[in-house]
Amino acid sequence: MIMNLKGKLLLVCITAVIALTGAIAPAQEQQSQEQQNLELSKPELPKIPDPKIISIGFSTDSGIGRVRAADKNGVVNQYLEIWENDKRVPNVVTYVLVANGQSYTATWGKGAVNPKAFTCELDKVPEFGEKSFWAATVKDGALSFQEIKDGDIKGLFDNLTQARRDYNREVNATAQRNNANLVENNILSLLKEKSRQKWLQQGWLQPATTCIRHFG
Repeated sequence: MIMNLKGKLLLVCITAVIALTGAIAPAQEQQSQEQQNLELSKPELPKIPDPKIISIGFSTDSGIGRVRAADKNGVVNQYLEIWENDKRVPNVVTYVLVANGQSYTATWGKGAVNPKAFTCELDKVPEFGEKSFWAATVKDGALSFQEIKDGDIKGLFDNLTQARRDYNREVNATAQRNNANLVENNILSLLKEKSRQKWLQQGWLQPATTCIRHFG
């Protein structure tokens, strides 16, 4: 009788393991399918040459700036639109990619959200700390903000802040040119294919939307 009981217990255990395995497999298949669907839903970005030429400019009175990056032939396929806070420090940056009739944007910020950079209504905007970085994304016509920790984005804001600080400043011409060269090279190194693919995978780089305000 004891042997029969052990046999029944063994059969029950085996059945339970098989049932559990059968339950896990569909769940794993579903997660894998969802991941594949997510990857397929991401657009394929247009191929453009790496930028070789860059220009940086800021308005003296309207609190905006722009960085244009061109290839070796002078064609501009990507640029940055910069919004400053009330201290004249860049605190929102929108990256724009335009090529082959397609447009994509990614928007990042540092500190408090600047409503001037957006056209859609801002509901439930998080209160970010002064040193916090965030990304703004759009889904179904609604804006959302997510705090991020990314060394490249931090470096972008550091370089833009330096560029703004040096803009129109009366300093030694050699020192000013050296600073400009460093900032320009740093920004150029960021505007390459690997960065765009990273931003795409992160969900930051999206097809252009009317929720993001652009300069005229």
